[in-house]
Amino acid sequence: MRFVDSTVKSIKDIGVSCVFTVVPEDRIRNIYSDPYFDHVVFAPTLTGYVPESLLDLPVPDYAQRAVDVSYRARRLSAWYGYFGQEKWKIGERFAADAGAFGLKCDISTREADRIYGEKWISFLSNSKAVLGTESGASFIDYSGEIAPRVEAYETAHPDAGFDEIARLFLEGRDGRSEIRAISPRCFEAAALKTMMIMYEGGYSGVLEAGRHYAVLDRDHGNMKEVVEILRSPKRAGEIIHAAHEEIASSGKWSLRAFVGEFDRTVDAACTANSAERKPDIAAGEVHELEQISRKKAAFHKKKFHLALFLHRIWHWLIGKLDDRKGKRRPGWARVIINFVEQRIRPALRKLLLGR
Repeated sequence: MRFVDSTVKSIKDIGVSCVFTVVPEDRIRNIYSDPYFDHVVFAPTLTGYVPESLLDLPVPDYAQRAVDVSYRARRLSAWYGYFGQEKWKIGERFAADAGAFGLKCDISTREADRIYGEKWISFLSNSKAVLGTESGASFIDYSGEIAPRVEAYETAHPDAGFDEIARLFLEGRDGRSEIRAISPRCFEAAALKTMMIMYEGGYSGVLEAGRHYAVLDRDHGNMKEVVEILRSPKRAGEIIHAAHEEIASSGKWSLRAFVGEFDRTVDAACTANSAERKPDIAAGEVHELEQISRKKAAFHKKKFHLALFLHRIWHWLIGKLDDRKGKRRPGWARVIINFVEQRIRPALRKLLLGR
C-alpha cells in the first residue's frame, strides 16, 4: 500500500517471476498494472500465521476472565484511506456504548497504552472478548510521497478531520484499490480462546461470520445482541471453540503449512521458468554468502529496532501534549513538532529504513 512504484522497479530489475501478496486476487492487477506482470505468478499469502506456541498455554476459563472486552489499536493516519479509520473507530464507538450495558472494558487507541510481548498475551488471555477489524488500506501511496505529507499535516493540524485531509491529499483515489486481510491478532485470539467481536468481512477466507466471531454491525446497531452473546457462556463458548479448533488447532493456518505451500509454489514457478539455469555455487561460496547475509540482517535489525524505539518515543511525547485536558497545543510546541515531522523524521526514515 506504499512505495509501490519503487517495489515494482525492484521486481523488474531483479527479474522476479513469483510474488506472494495479501492483495485480493481480483485487485492484484489494479495495483501491479505494469505489463511485466502479465507473466508473473501471484500467490496468496497472509500477514501472519497461528502462533502455535500459544496453543498449549494455560489460560483462564471464560467466566474467570476479569475484562469483558479489550482492544488496542493505533489511530492510523488518514493516508490509509477511509478503511484504515475502522481500525480505531470501532474501539472508540464500542467504549462509548459499553457503559450503557455495564461492560468492563479495557479499550484504548493511545500510543502510550500500547502493550507488547508477554504482557500482550496476558492482556488477551484475561479478556472474555476482543474487538477486531480486517487489516489493510483503501488508499495506495504509489510514490510513497503522500504519506509523510499527510502525517506532517495531521501533526500540525491535530483537529483536522478525515474528509478535509482526503480532499487535500488523497487525489480522489481513496477506495479504488482496497487491500483487506486477516490480522495476526485473530490467530492469537483463537489460540488463547478469546472470543472475537468484529465487523463482518472476508478475513482472507479464514474466518466465517457468526461461527468464528460475533458480528458487530458497522453502525453498532446490534450492540444488545452482541452483549447477549458475551453474557452467555454457552453461546460465547461455541464461537470460541469453533475458532480454536477449526482455525488455531487445525494446522491449516500454521507457519509450517505456509512454508510447505511456499516451497510448492516456488518449485512450480522455477520449473515453468524457461530461463537458463545458472551454474551451481560452491559450498564455500554459499557459506561465505550466508555469513555476509547474517551480518547484514543483524545490522538492519538493529536499525529497525532503533527506528521503532524513536517512533514510540515521539508519539508518546505527542500524546502527552494531547492529554492537556482539551487545551490546544502551545505555539512553540507546534513549531517544534512541524520541524521534526517535516525535516528530522524524513531524514531519520531514510537513514534507518532507506525510505
